[in-house]
Amino acid sequence: ADMNRFSREPGADAEGYFTVAPSEAAKPSRIKRVEINGEPVILTRIEGELCAFSSVCPHSLGDLSGGTIYNGEIDCPVHGWRFDIRSGQAAWPEKEVYKLTRSQTATNRRHAVKEEGGLIKVKLRPRPGFRPK
Repeated sequence: ADMNRFSREPGADAEGYFTVAPSEAAKPSRIKRVEINGEPVILTRIEGELCAFSSVCPHSLGDLSGGTIYNGEIDCPVHGWRFDIRSGQAAWPEKEVYKLTRSQTATNRRHAVKEEGGLIKVKLRPRPGFRPK
């Protein structure tokens, strides 16, 4: 595969999806960080489900890609906060209101993500306060 086509920032397709990586780049419970128009996004697989979410910690804007994934949760290297990747909810501290930035509906706050022809495609959900470059 020609990896150079992923280093450019291609435009979105008609549905707003950006091609960001080959399918094999997203591995179970591993962090793959990509940038889409300046927005850092993490790709991973949790129990077979492809997930894409903002790499920016909603608590203190730390870079979650420096953390680790364990039991479906990612921890932030800055203050040790943990988030459930599939729900977006804070797992520690409990009952916190901060959530990972996820897709359009309130129940599923991940970025929309799909795989087509061996490629991962992501549709961004804007972070509050985020201005694309």
